[in-house]
Amino acid sequence: MYDDLIKQHGVLWLYSSILFVLPRLLPEVLIIWFKTRGTRKYYPFLDYESLLNRPLLEIRQEFDLLQFIG
Repeated sequence: MYDDLIKQHGVLWLYSSILFVLPRLLPEVLIIWFKTRGTRKYYPFLDYESLLNRPLLEIRQEFDLLQFIG
């Protein structure tokens, strides 16, 4: 893919376009990182044996899955 772009436009164009987009992309990535770094969610598939003895409705409520049903 990059070989085709280099043949078409040149190396200078490719790296300058990357450097042009990077400053606009970096703040958005940092915002997403700051929003998600404090959330350490428990993933039920890592410890599934304790979930086998509980009702399905209780599990769905614990992991906020009711909004995706129905």
